[in-house]
Amino acid sequence: MFTTNNNKEKLGKLDPTLLRPGRMDMHVHMSYLTMDGFKQLVSNYLGIDGDHQLLEVIAGLLENKKVTPAEIAEEL
Repeated sequence: MFTTNNNKEKLGKLDPTLLRPGRMDMHVHMSYLTMDGFKQLVSNYLGIDGDHQLLEVIAGLLENKKVTPAEIAEEL
């Protein structure tokens, strides 16, 4: 397994031997955190399921700021 910050269009910047068949069998796009993803993280890390008084506030924050799931998981 390996990761890169390059998107598919920029994969040409990688060494061609990494891109040949059998090296990368699966490409998984990791997007920015959504509210559903946030709820899953909060459930996993804090055991909070269902409604919470701050979820509406956090939903507004996620609309205005792009963060990765890893950034939030680190804080939790």
